[in-house]
Amino acid sequence: MRDEGRGRRQEARGRRGEGLRTKDDMDIARAVAFIEEKGSDLERARLRWLLHGVPPEPSVVLTLTALQNADGGFPYDMVAGNLSTINDTLVALWWLDELGLLASPAAEQAIAYLLAVQKDDGGWDENPALAQYDLPPWISPGELRARLYLSSYAAYWLAVKGYAAHPAFPKALAFLRQHQDERGKFYGYLHTTWIATSVCLLAGQPYAAAAQKGLQFLLTQLGPGLPGPGRLAPRPSFCRPMPGRATAKAAARRKLGL
Repeated sequence: MRDEGRGRRQEARGRRGEGLRTKDDMDIARAVAFIEEKGSDLERARLRWLLHGVPPEPSVVLTLTALQNADGGFPYDMVAGNLSTINDTLVALWWLDELGLLASPAAEQAIAYLLAVQKDDGGWDENPALAQYDLPPWISPGELRARLYLSSYAAYWLAVKGYAAHPAFPKALAFLRQHQDERGKFYGYLHTTWIATSVCLLAGQPYAAAAQKGLQFLLTQLGPGLPGPGRLAPRPSFCRPMPGRATAKAAARRKLGL
């Protein structure tokens, strides 16, 4: 019976793998058309910047930056007047990056907010006052899994923004490394390990071993049909996300014949 059950599980995993598509199979033109038809103004503006380098309309930028609170953070659920959250501030940095505005005053203020709310232990945690909202579990104040997710994401943007030499960055790295186990996994959600491993890669040689362990763990999580170790071997270019993003943009443009 155990062998039959194992066989059924393996067959199910195989079926899931068959449904996966690789980047070479993806119809980017259809994805672009879907966003152009169904997306918000912000989503369409991000797409156009990423693919064509078209600057966003001032109205799109104003709509986003008008949400920013006086403390530099962005409000919970991106609703004007709500308290700032670390998570929404990190999402705003992502959007600003995809609008070509990572050097803007809004992005600088968002980074200042992150620096201001970093905890003494080097990590981040959401404000307990946010309990008045219906928070998702991954940003629940005081929850270690949430803290590791927020801390890895915040450290990532510090590195991308050029704050690797700021005292906050090594403190963040030390906090993250305390919670990486022998397998290479960072405690909590799987995507925390993805982000924290990226942070270690961005940190350079002193954290190369931690990054390697993280990558090796992530390789064990790949299902059938996904890239094998040879296609995810760490490369120096991983430590420079901007060129990597440019490469992805170029690949998409080639797919579209642009």
